[in-house]
Amino acid sequence: MRIDAGTPVWGKELDETVLPAEAGLEATHISFTKGCYPGQEPVARLHHRGHPNRGLRVLELENAQPGDELIYEGKVIGRITSAVPGRALAYVRREVPEEARLHLSPKRP
Repeated sequence: MRIDAGTPVWGKELDETVLPAEAGLEATHISFTKGCYPGQEPVARLHHRGHPNRGLRVLELENAQPGDELIYEGKVIGRITSAVPGRALAYVRREVPEEARLHLSPKRP
């Protein structure tokens, strides 16, 4: 249910390298009217001047495993963070269309 809802969790989709906007948390977890907090500057800068380069997406994929790379038009454009049979969560580059057909990178022996 968590994967279908696109809900990130610490240690899988969230860690110290992920910005809230990348995980889709701006509307529900970030206040731009409250006082100062650690990490406020990059979060506010991204909100007011830019956009995240990647975003968390729910994907329909068979046999996906956390850590698998995603391929689109021959390029690595993302990585699986969580997976269950038939569904996965992954961070995917912003420029990749929502309807794009993504593939898993071939496994190495």
